[in-house]
Amino acid sequence: MRKRRVGGELVEFKYGEYQRWYYYARHAVDDNNNNRQGCLSYEERFCPRDWSTRQFGFLFAVSLTNALLAYNHFVLMKNNKKKIAKSDFLCKIAEEMINNEDYAAEIRQEEQRNKRRSTRRQVGHQLCTMVPYSGKWDGEKFRPTRSQYQKYVCSFKCKRMVRTYCSCDPTLILCKNCFAIHFAEHNSTEA
Repeated sequence: MRKRRVGGELVEFKYGEYQRWYYYARHAVDDNNNNRQGCLSYEERFCPRDWSTRQFGFLFAVSLTNALLAYNHFVLMKNNKKKIAKSDFLCKIAEEMINNEDYAAEIRQEEQRNKRRSTRRQVGHQLCTMVPYSGKWDGEKFRPTRSQYQKYVCSFKCKRMVRTYCSCDPTLILCKNCFAIHFAEHNSTEA
């Protein structure tokens, strides 16, 4: 029951269902923001300069706050246990993230797949571009040059001036068209 003074007289009344819900939960957003921006605020500790990372930090902080509130409400209160503090909750999450063996196994598998892919690329043919200030291959490394983007004549028929070579042989200077011919010839001899 609510009481209001109307024309000097004290009147009792009941809110409708929607008004009751509104007055019951009107501070929920403020409470969540206070929880997010209060003690151990992720956004204050993690202060990046670029916009996209700041937005990620904000979304991460909101997710942490929502997870804390959901854990307190759905797990602890339903089982008649005491609510957990934000600092304890963050410690639990950090521990789970550090000791997450399933995720660590996935990362190791992905690293192994990437390593296999990179070794396959090194063995096969790939059109590579010379780094700036580099010249022709001398058997061990590219010779340094004074010109930043030194070009050389294509090793095949076209005689274009290019800075690209095949990964199978750094002395083989090739343009895109001649690389396709070289690649096709090499694959036909392998098959």
